[in-house]
Amino acid sequence: MRTYYLLLGYLIPVYIPHGGEIRLNPDVPQREKREYYETMLVSLPRNYTLLKVGRLELKVVYYNVDEGRLLIKAPSRREAYSIANAIRGFLGNVEGLFPDDRSFTYYLQELTKIPQPNWSKEDVIKSLKANLTYPLSMFLEEELTRGYAVSGDTLINLVKFLPFVIRDTDLRESLDHLLESRFLVCGFMTSSYYTCHYRADRSVMSRDELEKLYLENRHRYETAFVAAFKGIERYFGVNQIKEEGVDRLFRKIKYDGVTVNSTYKRHFEIFTRLPESTSYGELISHFLRIRNAVAAHGNRQPPKDLIVSEDSILEIQGFLSELISKALISYTSKARPTTSI
Repeated sequence: MRTYYLLLGYLIPVYIPHGGEIRLNPDVPQREKREYYETMLVSLPRNYTLLKVGRLELKVVYYNVDEGRLLIKAPSRREAYSIANAIRGFLGNVEGLFPDDRSFTYYLQELTKIPQPNWSKEDVIKSLKANLTYPLSMFLEEELTRGYAVSGDTLINLVKFLPFVIRDTDLRESLDHLLESRFLVCGFMTSSYYTCHYRADRSVMSRDELEKLYLENRHRYETAFVAAFKGIERYFGVNQIKEEGVDRLFRKIKYDGVTVNSTYKRHFEIFTRLPESTSYGELISHFLRIRNAVAAHGNRQPPKDLIVSEDSILEIQGFLSELISKALISYTSKARPTTSI
């Protein structure tokens, strides 16, 4: 029996011509929903295919008239999770739509049939039960009605970049590790927020406040730092970075603008008086010293210049995010995937 995989955490509205979107309250009866769309002269939602990559397929499916979700068609559960993690990594790290990492149900649900707009939520749950070999989560019904509403522009970006992320295992896993790091300490912020808010707030923080933050969050900080550093290792396709091998990391890199001498502008460690401008190679060596001295080996009394602070976490996350952005830009500047929306 063929299995389909419904990705929770994201809601796909009904996109209307000339911009805008519609998603009615899930509690509105189906009949009233259909009448509303008819009154607004908007076609009723229909399932459609977003993307095909080999035997993998990404669809938008609707149930309860207009409750849209992403659905993955894949030959195996393992491949479906690869796609799901790529989507979660991209939408979280690039678009700022971070999935709920404290949900009490699986984010990828397995179905025996593709949901249809005339299905009710109960029909979806019935199809889920038909394929389960484990107890159904009591929280599933709630999860089927919640999630981030994905804008039309965000969906276009997902379709544009996802084929490259799927094919590049190192890039996909670097997104995964960055996401895990940000689950622990979320350093995602827009440039406008950094300029107008964060920079000013951080500049006036006292030593006492910084010390309290460190003492209350030390173990979380160290774990978040290690996860981000692992993302850098995966990006360069190595299991472990060594000081004498930093230069060699860049020799086989295939992305434009990623060299040992590429310039990086610090945004967070400048508050601890580190130089604003550095090179990619120097920065990786700097992060490696922190990892080796503190995060990876649990040094209880690290040197003051190697303490894992919020500044160092946000910086390593920002650096990995820049690396990922350059990879995505490099891919899309060279070729465009074949997609249909």
